This record gives sequence, structure tokens and C-alpha cells, in this order.
Amino acid sequence: KTSLFKIIVGEEKASEGDVRINGHRYESIIDGICSDIGYCPQYDCITDDLTVEDYFYLFGRIRSIRSEDLPYRVESVIQLFLLEIYRHQY
Repeated sequence: KTSLFKIIVGEEKASEGDVRINGHRYESIIDGICSDIGYCPQYDCITDDLTVEDYFYLFGRIRSIRSEDLPYRVESVIQLFLLEIYRHQY
């Protein structure tokens, strides 16, 4: 099961075959063909390589916020929660 989920979300490549859901073949969830699938790995997926601002951009993209709206939305959240001094911290 774990390997299949990793293949579905693009964390690993399949050695052979492909994944089909509702008749649609796709390489990973990132392709957007199957955006209604959620995946929660058993390990902590938060990484130390992203700043507070990076995470807002990441989650904005995950939530399909339009790229032209994303900077405004990120800035609004940072201001709303008084996170300006933490914006570039890891």
C-alpha cells in the first residue's frame, strides 16, 4: 500500500505499469487529473527547508489559488497574523 500511495503522489516512480483512477491514467497527483485525492503520509512531511512565506505559497498552490492572486493572499495572511518578522525564518 505504501509504495502505491508514493507512486500516486509522485514521490516514487513505478518500475512498470501505470495508475488509473476512474479510467484516467496519470503520473502523479501534481498533474491535476485527480485533484480530489488526499494523501497523509505516516511521517512528518513538514520540512526545515522552507520559510514561513514559502509555506503560505505552497499551501496556496495546493488549494489552487490562482497564481496572480497568490502574492496578495500570502501578504494578507502574513499581515493578518502579524507574521512579518517571521516571514523569512525557517
